[in-house]
Amino acid sequence: MAGSVQTIQPMLIANEKLTNATITIDLNGVIPPSVTDYFQINGTGWLNIGADKIDGDVITFTGINLDEEQWFMVQLDNKTMPAAGNYTILISVDSGPNQVMTLITTAN
Repeated sequence: MAGSVQTIQPMLIANEKLTNATITIDLNGVIPPSVTDYFQINGTGWLNIGADKIDGDVITFTGINLDEEQWFMVQLDNKTMPAAGNYTILISVDSGPNQVMTLITTAN
């Protein structure tokens, strides 16, 4: 709900094997990433994103290895939701075409 504090978890599931891939998540001005937010690769445990991966609203992860059907997830904690509406978050692998994730917020 707009104005409320929520956790957002963008997720990517590999449809083919990824070796030494770069995953880019562009939060597109919707919510700011934080160095204390987390990421996880296929259940290996949560790690802090860290400042070296954040450039404005874009988070970039390098050297990612996933087998087909394995997943990569980011956990953005304690984010204040924007005003009611639909917002676009973009996810890409190795500078490939963006996959669009729509965040839908509603009024309180």
